[in-house]
Amino acid sequence: GETARAVEFMRGDAVIVTGIATGDAPKPEDVREVKRATRLPVFLGSGVTAANLGKFFSNADGFIVGSEFKTGGQWRGDVDPKRVKCFMAAPAVASR
Repeated sequence: GETARAVEFMRGDAVIVTGIATGDAPKPEDVREVKRATRLPVFLGSGVTAANLGKFFSNADGFIVGSEFKTGGQWRGDVDPKRVKCFMAAPAVASR
């Protein structure tokens, strides 16, 4: 929350919330705290998958998706159209 307020004070355009490492999802409670702390858009920058999207959808304004779209879920892989299609068909996305 404090960092999000600092980003807003420093005239940032958005706040990006990530997990501990590449591909790790943030804690849902951290996302909620950031959303309450700022009027800026809140984006999730790691670990968002078709399976966990529902946990984050109502508290995030956008998602930076990388590994979930790659073959085997590995950031170094090629984009896998089937994984992209599955993510985009996730209930949270499809209901918008």
